[in-house]
Amino acid sequence: MRVFRTVALMVGIGLFVLVLSKADVGEAWAYMQRLGVWGLIAVLSIKAVASVSDAASRVLTLHSASLTGPWLRRVWPVQVYGEALNSVTPLAPLGGEPVKAALWRDRYGIGYRELAASFAAAQTLNALAVIVLALSCAPILTWTPALPAGFREAGMAATVSFAALILIFYLVQRHRVVSRLGSRVSWLVQSARAQRLLNGIRGVEDTLVAFYATHRSRFVAAAAFSVAALGFGALEIFIVLELLDHPVSFAEAWLLQSTVVLVRSAAFFLPASLGAQEATFLIVCGALTGSPATGLAMALIR
Repeated sequence: MRVFRTVALMVGIGLFVLVLSKADVGEAWAYMQRLGVWGLIAVLSIKAVASVSDAASRVLTLHSASLTGPWLRRVWPVQVYGEALNSVTPLAPLGGEPVKAALWRDRYGIGYRELAASFAAAQTLNALAVIVLALSCAPILTWTPALPAGFREAGMAATVSFAALILIFYLVQRHRVVSRLGSRVSWLVQSARAQRLLNGIRGVEDTLVAFYATHRSRFVAAAAFSVAALGFGALEIFIVLELLDHPVSFAEAWLLQSTVVLVRSAAFFLPASLGAQEATFLIVCGALTGSPATGLAMALIR
């Protein structure tokens, strides 16, 4: 794992250096200075609201929690802390999720079985939000001629592939595929430990199925909060580019955010999506505004 982390970091740094070599860093720095104090406050305020929306979605995935002020105050700080760890470690969820689980278990007594189900549901909801954002951009792609050649085809192909994988992931949870397979091969390993593991998997699946099928209102609300958390990034891009004197329409900001989120999901093995996120801003934002330096400035501000 240590070798993988080192390789992932070096790949990210290499991509980042390549991006810097393709744009005028001095010009990008000049653009960044236009943000100003009030622009910085606006960006941080949007990010704060987005993080609260993300925490609200996570609250709804916890069977023993409810979307109230006290529960939101319990979940939000831990969610922010865990996501910070996720953003700087390769294989993102493996960085912050164990820390979240330990904190919620020790501080609030939430069982690991419930936390495991919450983790699976949260990953499904986040992926669903990415798909919703990406698919909503299909109409925008048809009337944005400034985009690079092949961007439309590549974007739709990536979205469809990602959606297919998430559908499979959801169906595996919804139809208890793991525990069914475990039951079929359990006779090969006749041990108390294997039986406890199988019972634990069944418990997690029971919680997930209840979340998806029985508590549908919680599922829909959690999905809406997940989409909103990512969608606030479009508002951030819209405001920042306006302050950098390279305004885009909100539809174009939505397209840019969707592309960045899709690339970031695909480049989950890179710490902080280093290099991949900046390259996306450089290419797509540069195409929309006519200024690659603006794309680099947008990436560095984010």
